[in-house]
Amino acid sequence: MEISPEYAAKLNEFINAPEPLSAERLSMIISKLSDRFQEMLYLNIGMGMTSWEISEMLDTESHWVAQTCATAKVRFRRLALRKTRLDMHVTIYSREEAEALIEEGKFPENTAVISFYDPAIKHINKNYTHVDYSKVCDTVFYSELDDLDLDVLGDRGYDYDTYFSEAKDMARFVVEAYKSGKDIICQCEYGQSRSAGCAAAIRQHFYHDGIWVFADFKRYPNQLVFRKLYDALEKIDLR
Repeated sequence: MEISPEYAAKLNEFINAPEPLSAERLSMIISKLSDRFQEMLYLNIGMGMTSWEISEMLDTESHWVAQTCATAKVRFRRLALRKTRLDMHVTIYSREEAEALIEEGKFPENTAVISFYDPAIKHINKNYTHVDYSKVCDTVFYSELDDLDLDVLGDRGYDYDTYFSEAKDMARFVVEAYKSGKDIICQCEYGQSRSAGCAAAIRQHFYHDGIWVFADFKRYPNQLVFRKLYDALEKIDLR
């Protein structure tokens, strides 16, 4: 959607950003909201209508309109103040796919990596370790993490708090990569579970579209990785 310069000026005044956002940028942010929130935002801020006036025009209960307007403005402000770039590409790879990129000289520039590897495999192959990104990337977060579900944590000596204990550190890594303008690769052994949960958490936090990972029939996002990383991102990145 495109917005007028007048509406853009009112939105910038509402969020009181350090630097005004362009109409194009504001349009992209608004497009992340539902149709109902977009309507309420325009009527309330763009047209300057009060909740009571909107409820009269729409023949809707005023308390519902007031609540919807308030929620729309909170979500818009949060998105607007958090956005420092229009998009960050988040890609999911398996070990095999990542190693092929490196070998073929096709590893993407300006990209950070989150690499999960399975400690259990060490018991089978003592030479097993994480993917070596040293020749192509100097921004890598390695996570030695079992791919587990909540119902089996106790059997492996974990509980919710002790499993994936580096979630906060990983969240900080993600935020720094985002601020630096980098894209992110999430990689695990098969590119289906831990890396998928990681990618979903990142997309959900920054762009509210993590559902696309869950909707991909090729992926089985690890729910614990998703929840713990998403919660950590929400707590440390409050802009």
